[in-house]
Amino acid sequence: MAVSRRVFLSGSAAALGAVGLAAITTKKAEAKVPQVAVGYQDKPNGSQECSNCRVFIPPHSCKVVAGTISPHGWCEMWAPKA
Repeated sequence: MAVSRRVFLSGSAAALGAVGLAAITTKKAEAKVPQVAVGYQDKPNGSQECSNCRVFIPPHSCKVVAGTISPHGWCEMWAPKA
């Protein structure tokens, strides 16, 4: 069965669009929030500190916030470890 050029091109365009959307979605998921935007500070907020937050990545990183993160720091994105 032969496929017409029109059917082939429209199918190719749809496939490329889906690939492009997946790439954009992945990039957005990888983006981190600037420290200033979440009120990051190098000191804890009471017992809340980065080392006991579920998004902290030892020794000095975070899944959500950009830059170097102190284990004893804190920001508005703090959430307790499970």
